[in-house]
Amino acid sequence: MNWIASICGFGLLATAIFQAAYFAIFRWKVASTSSQTINPDFQPRTAILLCLRGPDPSIKHCLRALAAQTFTNFELHLVTDCAEDPVIGIAEEVLRSLSNDQAKGDEEPSPGKHEPIAYHFHVLPTPIPTCGLKNSALIHAISQLPDDVSVVASLDADAVVSPNWLATLIAPLENPKVGISTGNRWFRIPTNQKIGSAVRAVWNAAAVVQMYLYQIPWGGSLAIRRDVINKGGMLDKWSNAFCEDTLLAQAVKELGLVVARPVEVVVVNEESTSCYSAFRWIRRQLLTVRLHHSRWPLVMLHGLSVGLPLVCLLVIVWDLFVGSSGQAATNLLAGLFLFELFNLGLLIGIHQTHKILLRRAGDKESSHTNELYWYAMALPLTQAIHFAATISAVLARKVSWRQIEYRIGKSKIELIEYRPFVSDAEQGVEQHSID
Repeated sequence: MNWIASICGFGLLATAIFQAAYFAIFRWKVASTSSQTINPDFQPRTAILLCLRGPDPSIKHCLRALAAQTFTNFELHLVTDCAEDPVIGIAEEVLRSLSNDQAKGDEEPSPGKHEPIAYHFHVLPTPIPTCGLKNSALIHAISQLPDDVSVVASLDADAVVSPNWLATLIAPLENPKVGISTGNRWFRIPTNQKIGSAVRAVWNAAAVVQMYLYQIPWGGSLAIRRDVINKGGMLDKWSNAFCEDTLLAQAVKELGLVVARPVEVVVVNEESTSCYSAFRWIRRQLLTVRLHHSRWPLVMLHGLSVGLPLVCLLVIVWDLFVGSSGQAATNLLAGLFLFELFNLGLLIGIHQTHKILLRRAGDKESSHTNELYWYAMALPLTQAIHFAATISAVLARKVSWRQIEYRIGKSKIELIEYRPFVSDAEQGVEQHSID
């Protein structure tokens, strides 16, 4: 038993060293990256694509944030897969309200935005059976865009962006060597303090480091040049992929281009979720990497390594009840405590790094002040859920996303059956479980 405990202790030490190295590189890269310069003369005609399915809790805030953008040379394209989706009525009401308020001058003018948003609704006629529903929506909308649109941006319906979001996001595309520009998400623990929300926030904090270092784009805040879409055959690639973003890094690399990541483009999300929904969300994030990114082995290894504390606990319990002296259990328990304390320290470091980035982006911090307490409470549970989600992603042959099931093959995605969105009241699930 002593040698098993020693192996576990060595595993904890090795894992801590790798995590510290990853965080140090991430922190150094972020600190050494200057603020994104915005050229006011760079005014490419931009289309923002907003794929909708079901009434996201933040959709109204998302649309109001778009109305406050300092970059104004854009039009909004909202895409749904069903004309009866209740989100259409919600979005139309908000957009009409914004247009009326701006036309009447009832509100103070928002920074840089003095005219109503130009917007268009698209309804997907038939989903493509070999890709994710969002990919079908994007392909349909992009094929309908006018020729003068030179930049395509995508935004998630739960993203509430800052006024400078679009200007900062598209600024790197002025460089012809940049193919896409992407931001990242940051989950704040909401004021209702659900443990599932804390789990998602803790997992995402670690995932942000990997996404930054592995150059994994995020479709929730992304801009791509129209010529890159055409030259790279992106529509064809998307028509045979589960998601649209993770494969983009390799696609632009094949064109001799790079991915830009303006560090100020951090999209804050304060929605709540349950532990089960957080597990499903984490599993799907991992699955997209498994299907579409070359660094999947490293991501998988990290996901399996976070299960090491569970192994250590089993060894400790075994030694306490079956072992002869219990000394091995005592030593391993001390090592496990230090390991978890170390992980909490890394989490706080990532949190502080993002506080700096959010201030640089002009974000006003939430009044919720006990996030670090919830980080500490959720850390062990997050490790267990991450470990389980990694195994599930490795073994997954089916996955559900927005009430649609897909079959996962070795080289293809198959939409099993299309169904229009069913409201939460009809389904009997909580509103914030939309994922």
